[in-house]
Amino acid sequence: MQVSENIYRIGGAYLVIGDKTALIDAAPRGGEGALIQEIEEILGGRQLDYIILNHTEPNRSYGLGAVLERYPDAEVTATVAGIRNLKEMQSRPFCEQAAKDNAVLNLGNGITLRFIITPNISWPDSMVTYEENSGTLFTCDLFSEGEKLMTYPDYVENALKRLSELKITAVMPAEGDVLQGTDIQKAFDVYYGLLDKYREQEKNKTVLILYSSHYGATREMAECIRAELENAGATVTMYDTDDDTIPDINTFSAIIAGSGTYERGASENVTRALCGVNAVLMRHKPFFTFGSHGWSGEGANILHTMLVSLGMKPFSKPFTSIFNMSDETRERLKRHTRKFAEFILN
Repeated sequence: MQVSENIYRIGGAYLVIGDKTALIDAAPRGGEGALIQEIEEILGGRQLDYIILNHTEPNRSYGLGAVLERYPDAEVTATVAGIRNLKEMQSRPFCEQAAKDNAVLNLGNGITLRFIITPNISWPDSMVTYEENSGTLFTCDLFSEGEKLMTYPDYVENALKRLSELKITAVMPAEGDVLQGTDIQKAFDVYYGLLDKYREQEKNKTVLILYSSHYGATREMAECIRAELENAGATVTMYDTDDDTIPDINTFSAIIAGSGTYERGASENVTRALCGVNAVLMRHKPFFTFGSHGWSGEGANILHTMLVSLGMKPFSKPFTSIFNMSDETRERLKRHTRKFAEFILN
């Protein structure tokens, strides 16, 4: 589909035609045949000079091999990390050029492509491509995907800041409609709204307590922890994983997870809930684990090890009680929780 005088859209890819020609992004598995067919029809016997991959996720780059089979002399351009990935993905050598930030590729006939490195949107090797004369921005996943990109909010914010300084007349995403006019600012505003939401969550110092309790002793510990946190001024959400639907675990500032010990293991429901921890978003956020047990007491330790492996920051060793809490154990748990509250609130 022709979207402007010199630009054609082929699925999630774009073909740009000047004195030289460039394909921006490729196709997912199964889309290679249609991609090659449309390129051939549009070029009408001309050569494809460049293949530009804004990032190398297979749903954008899988068709590269087929394009190189048809146009073996085309030069492949991607970020340094992107070129490295492509060398691992492809079973054949290819002509390559690593894109540096703000590097320019002149296709002739008034078409100049500028590469802007935007790492972690949504892969570490990502960039966008900007056609300077027409103000056309080829964004790949940016403006294709919304909240999914917020795994790296700081990188999204930096990318928006850089791109807002450009004179953009059209946005060409990999998915969704081409954006023009007021729709461009609306697309920016969506991401600004997501960033505001993320910053507000960071500021609120919210604590999530997750637990499972077969006989009530671990529940009693969870209720004690909640009371002390709320008295200290923290915003607390508590869920029994055996009964409740768990919210997005990655929107909280800290996690406290509790489990009894069942056949030397932790509660399946709690461990399943903790599998939802995003190791990027929750990295370095504080946690501690707790639980009541009878004979062996591995449950809270298993949760602790799991959260450490996901990059969260342990506040302490697991806090455990043998069967129901004694008065002395309850007072120790209260003191422990107050220290945790001071740690996260200050």
